[in-house]
Amino acid sequence: MQIGCYCISVNKRAIVQIHRSHKLKEIQADRILLEDLQSQTEKSVEIDKVVISLGVRSMDLLYNELRDRFDNVKLLGDARSPRRIADAVREGFDKVFLLE
Repeated sequence: MQIGCYCISVNKRAIVQIHRSHKLKEIQADRILLEDLQSQTEKSVEIDKVVISLGVRSMDLLYNELRDRFDNVKLLGDARSPRRIADAVREGFDKVFLLE
């Protein structure tokens, strides 16, 4: 599934990167492949955890697609229940630190 997204990646050194206006092309065990929607260039980002924030309506299609393909997929943020952005981002932040 290719979706334009605001993606937060956290690597093993706890370095957080925010990728606005990118298309998530692929999630691998230790990296993600993104396409910049403005420049049409691709980049590979080394990661340990990924949080994807999409839209303002409850939509769990991506969760349903990924949960059978990966061991540790969580439904959170607006995909679980629409609310204020600050609350959804905080929940995502808290969940990232609990992932192993």
